[in-house]
Amino acid sequence: MSGFQSRFHYGWVVCVGCMLLTTVTMGMIASIAFSVYLPYIAKHGSFSGVGVSFIITVRSVFTLVGMFVLPAYYKKLDIRAGAALSAVMAALTFVVYGLAENLFLYYAGAAVAGIAYGLGSMIPVSIVINRWFVEKRALAIGIASCGTGIATLIVPPSLALLIAAFGLKTTMYIEAGVILLVAAFIFLSLRNDPSLLGYAAYGTGAASAHKKAGSKRDMSPPERLMLSAAMAMFGAVAILSSTNISLLLTSQGQSSAASALAISVMGVVLTISKILYGKLTDALGAYRSNYIFSALLLAGLVVSCTVNRTGKIGMYASIVLMGVGYPIALVGLSIWAGDFSVEARYAEAVKRLQIAYQLGGLLFSALPGFLADVTGSYAPAYLLFCVLLVASMTIVQSMYRRFALPPKANLR
Repeated sequence: MSGFQSRFHYGWVVCVGCMLLTTVTMGMIASIAFSVYLPYIAKHGSFSGVGVSFIITVRSVFTLVGMFVLPAYYKKLDIRAGAALSAVMAALTFVVYGLAENLFLYYAGAAVAGIAYGLGSMIPVSIVINRWFVEKRALAIGIASCGTGIATLIVPPSLALLIAAFGLKTTMYIEAGVILLVAAFIFLSLRNDPSLLGYAAYGTGAASAHKKAGSKRDMSPPERLMLSAAMAMFGAVAILSSTNISLLLTSQGQSSAASALAISVMGVVLTISKILYGKLTDALGAYRSNYIFSALLLAGLVVSCTVNRTGKIGMYASIVLMGVGYPIALVGLSIWAGDFSVEARYAEAVKRLQIAYQLGGLLFSALPGFLADVTGSYAPAYLLFCVLLVASMTIVQSMYRRFALPPKANLR
């Protein structure tokens, strides 16, 4: 097997399994891909806008619940079985949605979706990638997180065709069946540890150099609190700017069709940019790549507020800039957790940052709508996101300068 291992490393198969996991537990039951269902749900049940939007709120609350119980869950089940089971829960979500004739059952399905998201999120993905990769870890995490972009690309047009052909409920059952098949592939592809297949982690020969480049100490309690606050602001920026982008564009004169096409473009850009982020971060280090990708995201947020004057050119410019910049939030958290913690506390650090990130999105969730009601536009919310982004990145970069950077001669 050693000759085969020299040509191919099974860790890349693990990356694919993780990508399938994020496709179903993050992309298909949450994010932009699921938002396509909301107008159909409202029309099918003649539900109010507030009642339908509360589905997202319920899911967000139970996502946090799932993340809180995650350590106990993966103590009972290993990563392989636990991740596959979280995908099965994602399938169950659409079974419940398909059975729903009232909002209560939709909320029940959203609760299951939240638990599936919390247990099958970037936390287990980051943990298993950390076991399988010493070198090219950022690239591996970037590939693994591509599931949300893939779901954004594939799911919305597929759902539109299926709903037109078979109706809402049948489409939900079809999606549940597809997710069950994906869950089987996840179980077949994932492995908990390289040693189980006779492998060493990818790049093990560079382990000593990796340790020298990493953090020399763990965060102190004040530093953990400061970084958690930064992640909460980051969650507000990334989660709410992406989920409200269609409302922002249509409120500035773009049609629903044009907005939907722009969001599809974002899915393409986001999928590519996650891999680009991983490669650049492996090459330059997180400290430098943070400046590059946060600047691109900031530029995208600023340009998005000018669409009423810049039209389609401004719309697509903002979509591309944000799509390229978003990986700093979707992938960066896992990288920062490794740089700001000792190896033994990596899993705890990932969980803490992900919870803070989700909590920030939840706490600020009503703000865009409130500002739109007061001002008549979603642009003020996006200007606020710019402020929050600058504040959060100031904290992250100060943390790097404080204790996680190698010597200046090899600043990474």
